[in-house]
Amino acid sequence: MHVEQINGKLWSNHILFRDYLNKNPEINIEYSNLKKCLEKDFFENRNNYAIGKDPFIEKVIETVERENRTILK
Repeated sequence: MHVEQINGKLWSNHILFRDYLNKNPEINIEYSNLKKCLEKDFFENRNNYAIGKDPFIEKVIETVERENRTILK
């Protein structure tokens, strides 16, 4: 569960990430595989599991923002 300000930056990032995964099945599979690996490594450490996903999520958000900037030009 996440508690965030509606339409805030974190909210927007979650929506961008979700939509990108839905539009890009290969990225969705890559993310799913990452989560499975992290689950094995950090089964009893939820914090490290979450931290392990951060670089992937940040990369996707940067990709979406870069694509959106290109479209707006």
